[in-house]
Amino acid sequence: EHAGIVDAIIDGDAARAEAAMKAHLEGSLGRYRDLLRENS
Repeated sequence: EHAGIVDAIIDGDAARAEAAMKAHLEGSLGRYRDLLRENS
């Protein structure tokens, strides 16, 4: 995920960087929620 964000930034593609960052944040949120549910 991070590589996709960085690649988009290096390429100067703001729309792709934004989409990659949103996908990353949504994925991270889901992973953290799953982790918290498993540990509660």
